[in-house]
Amino acid sequence: MHNLPHRINLFFKKDFRRRFILAIIVPLVLSIVYLVDFYALSGHTIITTISYSTPITVSQNVSGTSARKPRTIGHRYYTTSGHQFTITDYNLKSEKISLTISPLYKSVKMVISEGKTTRIASGLSGVSGFLFVICNVVMLVSLGYIYLVKTISDNARLNIIYLHVFLFFVWGYILFLF
Repeated sequence: MHNLPHRINLFFKKDFRRRFILAIIVPLVLSIVYLVDFYALSGHTIITTISYSTPITVSQNVSGTSARKPRTIGHRYYTTSGHQFTITDYNLKSEKISLTISPLYKSVKMVISEGKTTRIASGLSGVSGFLFVICNVVMLVSLGYIYLVKTISDNARLNIIYLHVFLFFVWGYILFLF
């Protein structure tokens, strides 16, 4: 395992531009398709019921002491149709809900309960969506840099490689959460 950075460096040392572009194009295309699916394509609406929910809690210090008590910050809902979503600061009262689902990846885009649209915090609607967009922007900027700069120094090459190794872990974790 201690030899992994050296192996990564040797792999990209020869023909850096071509190998880097090939390594980055697959996740970039997949994530752009995911973003287009979630934001640009119109979703279909299904009516389903909530099968169960679990509270999302965080520990909070009790004032003036070192004791900690749990505080509920939201709920994770699971439906009979197999979808799941998270809502913060609000608890759905009705079991019958209407979900707007993205067409390709079947992500929950919107929840309507009792005629009221509820903001969801899961998928690309929450912090994960922000991180996902940032990862894509960094990949696009790196591709632009690779195309525009004639000679890339060893330091710049290593910085780009290790930044993207980190971003691939973040990108994979975000996709795993969906």
